[in-house]
Amino acid sequence: MWRLHEHKAGRPGWDELRYFGPVDGQRFDPQEPPTGPDKAQGVQYVGGTALVALTETFQRSRVIPVHNPALWLYGWEPVRPMRLLDIRSDFGASNGASAAFNSADKATTRAWARAAHQQWSDIDGLLYTAKVSGGDAIALFTNAAADSVWPDNPDYARALTDPAAHSGLLAIAGQVHWALDYGV
Repeated sequence: MWRLHEHKAGRPGWDELRYFGPVDGQRFDPQEPPTGPDKAQGVQYVGGTALVALTETFQRSRVIPVHNPALWLYGWEPVRPMRLLDIRSDFGASNGASAAFNSADKATTRAWARAAHQQWSDIDGLLYTAKVSGGDAIALFTNAAADSVWPDNPDYARALTDPAAHSGLLAIAGQVHWALDYGV
């Protein structure tokens, strides 16, 4: 799993859910509106690849800001098999949603995520298709934290400013025809 994480005061760690929400632009936030802190439902978005994690995060700007030392990319293997509801293919059609998971407005997809979170309380999250790359993306829910899926330490942890991450970030930016922003 891959996750882009911003190290900032008041934010959860790379291996923690966000219990604030729903947040603008987030498709599967399970929190009840209105937006606010200390919600009962948590969420964390991860990608099956670094490309998915980066393109889902920066899809609006289509620029990867490699000058921000607070932005880190984490890669990790789950410590246990994750129980994910796969909504990538025929699940939507067989449940009256068809392609709505990728095209419906955020209020609709969030309402569906809340219902899935409540109805299938034993799932760790939703496996869905990333909008930009078409790769696998996951919205982890509260159960993923209750029976933790995260290792004590990630397999990969690098700030986007780290020169050791540069060639990988350059390759990803080239693959999707995006720019790297060096802040100069």
